[in-house]
Amino acid sequence: MIRSAFLACLGWTLCATVAAQDGALAGRVGDTGFVQLTAESFLKLTPREQALAYWLSQASIATDPIIYDQLSRFGLRQKRRLETIVTHPQGVNPGVMKKIVDFTMLFWANKGNHNELTSQKFLPAFTFEELKAAAGPKLVAEVEALTDSLFDPDFEPMITAKSPRGTLDILQASSNNFYSPGLRLVDIQGFKEQYPLNSRLARMPGGKLVEEVYRAGTADGKTPPGRDAEFLRKANQALEKARAYADPAQAKAIASLIRFFETGDPHDWVQFGID
Repeated sequence: MIRSAFLACLGWTLCATVAAQDGALAGRVGDTGFVQLTAESFLKLTPREQALAYWLSQASIATDPIIYDQLSRFGLRQKRRLETIVTHPQGVNPGVMKKIVDFTMLFWANKGNHNELTSQKFLPAFTFEELKAAAGPKLVAEVEALTDSLFDPDFEPMITAKSPRGTLDILQASSNNFYSPGLRLVDIQGFKEQYPLNSRLARMPGGKLVEEVYRAGTADGKTPPGRDAEFLRKANQALEKARAYADPAQAKAIASLIRFFETGDPHDWVQFGID
């Protein structure tokens, strides 16, 4: 049976009541409930349909890390450090470990340490010293590099800061990673994007602005790999397997999605939409 990952249920009272009635409530951190969803109808599908559903779900899982990268330039590093600690709890104070696990669950639910509904940064209940001790000596430097992004409430406090504080502009004050550090709003005036759907704007050492495109690259090498290519390649591998179990119309749409993941070209996205 295919089961989803834990889903955060915001609005605790209502969700808790509904979830408790059908036994779906899997956990709670503060006012956030975690509900486990099941796909009972999966068992009614034919083996071919089950295989299609399975490989499509694997493609979705493969792209999951990209959203962490897009919402914060620290997102993937935070994710890896937290997951390293919660999967290696040996020797960590149990009280500290519970606080780290709770924070990690909220981190997973929101794809980072900013609330997905309010855009506001949320802070851990554990201290920097507790996290450093839990991480161990090999990861001390990495934990120290993440200090501001995890513990400072004034450092990138919003995913998109529409009313930035002080002298910072929207780009400088926001945590989202669609612009490289140091870029200001004035720097990008007049820049025309070629890949508006899936690129990160960066400034090269000489000052030139370039788009870092999220793409896997093509097998013939004509389109080189781009940002987060490793995740998009994994997704395409799963999509190719799904394609083998799809009917002709679905297979055509899947092929178009594979092509878009390879190139990042907005025209390929339009073709996928048409298919």
